[in-house]
Amino acid sequence: MTTPAPIRVAVLGNSVPLLVVPSRQRREDGTYAERLPRLLAEAGLTAAVSCHARLFELIHEGARRYGHDIAPLQPDVLVLHYGVLELQPNVLPTTLNRSLTRSGPGGRGLRRLWQRGLAPRLWPAARAWQRWASARVGVRTWRLRPDRFVAELDHLVRVARATQALVLVLDVHDTGPRLEHFMPGTARRRAVLQGAVRAYVDDRADPGVRLVAVSELVRPLGDAASVDGLHLGPEGHALVAEALAKEITAYGAG
Repeated sequence: MTTPAPIRVAVLGNSVPLLVVPSRQRREDGTYAERLPRLLAEAGLTAAVSCHARLFELIHEGARRYGHDIAPLQPDVLVLHYGVLELQPNVLPTTLNRSLTRSGPGGRGLRRLWQRGLAPRLWPAARAWQRWASARVGVRTWRLRPDRFVAELDHLVRVARATQALVLVLDVHDTGPRLEHFMPGTARRRAVLQGAVRAYVDDRADPGVRLVAVSELVRPLGDAASVDGLHLGPEGHALVAEALAKEITAYGAG
């Protein structure tokens, strides 16, 4: 008897699929991508899950990488997890924000001077400006506007569906009081982006493109779902992994 090939699952997104916050205390406290193979195995499916998410990546950057990083894998399932960065106000330009918040030794020479010396000193003032400005701009500026976000999402969906891959679009969980404190208005922005993404998936009416409501899954956890307002804790990742396993299993059975 020929052994069936494993289901190929690729995850594309930002730091949310990559990080567990607070940091895991046990090896089992992994991300949903780490948990997914075991859950699928319990359902009788062998799966090869690869996570291609990147820290602080926006969806248009992921779309540019798709042809190089994802397409050669020919995934049977594509998981897309963006939104929490794109919805933020662009009052502190993305490139500068990344540079000020990047951790690490910073290389040599001027790069090291910036990373180890200047950036940590400038960040408190930049963060204070970001908070002040965020409270005043409303929804007039975004790191990536909702219409542009949906256009990039549509591009990724189309190239994945061209190879008959199941596309699972994860929504943005409640961003929490910490992020709302540093970027007032975040909850309102999240609602606007969520509405645009949900409308896109509904209007497409494609059974191979499904919205996974992470927000509803983790909301019962309260503030424990995301202690920093951005990333999921172990319990949140476990719930997302279970939801993804159900979607993939049901799609395979169909």
